Amino acid sequence: AADLHPDGQRILLRTYNSMLEYETRVLPAVPAIFDSSVARVLPTPGLLQAEAACYSRDGRSILTTSEGSNPPLLILRPAR
Repeated sequence: AADLHPDGQRILLRTYNSMLEYETRVLPAVPAIFDSSVARVLPTPGLLQAEAACYSRDGRSILTTSEGSNPPLLILRPAR
């Protein structure tokens, strides 16, 4: 999964085992973010088949969940 932060300067990437955040102050962010930034590894709770992640509308939280019937929706507030 991937999501663009509301400020346009961060991208969240979710893999099965980790969550990475790329940040840049260079606009436009999307092309430059992978050239000028090192990923910050975010702490993630253990989820089986982690599949989805996105920023909240205000950009302060990250929502993540997994596959399956009735998976938990976790709301994370990473330190900045």
